[in-house]
Amino acid sequence: MVEEIRSSVAAIRELREAPFDPHDDLQRLSLNIVFRLTYSLRFPREEIEAEGSKFKELMGIINTVVKIGGTNVKANYIPLLKIFNWGLQAQQRETVAKRDEILGRLLAEHRATLD
Repeated sequence: MVEEIRSSVAAIRELREAPFDPHDDLQRLSLNIVFRLTYSLRFPREEIEAEGSKFKELMGIINTVVKIGGTNVKANYIPLLKIFNWGLQAQQRETVAKRDEILGRLLAEHRATLD
């Protein structure tokens, strides 16, 4: 965990006091801590900007889950409102399927390194 914090601090120092949005760096920090513990995997700083990187793929899924999770929460309390969730369940299933595919691939890669 200390290594991840040092990496994030180094990334901020390299900006040389230029204004920046810490969102991606903080996401990378938290994702690296969790993934190091679970998959022995970390995402280098370069993956923040790289299109199609594992980091971008995972953050896209995580951000979608957060967005969907907050959509029409009132329907949990007033079931009649669920009729206004046009396509929400389909989007949830699609997102979960993408998540499962990505995590399954990462798990397979991790298992391959154990032997």
